[in-house]
Amino acid sequence: MTHHVPETYPKGATPFTFVTEGIEAAVHQAKLAAGDENVSVGTASIAQQCLQLGLLDEIYVLF
Repeated sequence: MTHHVPETYPKGATPFTFVTEGIEAAVHQAKLAAGDENVSVGTASIAQQCLQLGLLDEIYVLF
């Protein structure tokens, strides 16, 4: 999720999808891409937005 798609980004085995339409669109696209697998949220800011919108099913806190 980003406000602006970067002109350049690392190319490699991991695909990148840049979503500019907001957190709900980003989560939706992530779930479609994941299929039957889990979707992880990588930052506290994104996790907080997902919590506020009721988009998280489970929370695991790793230490």
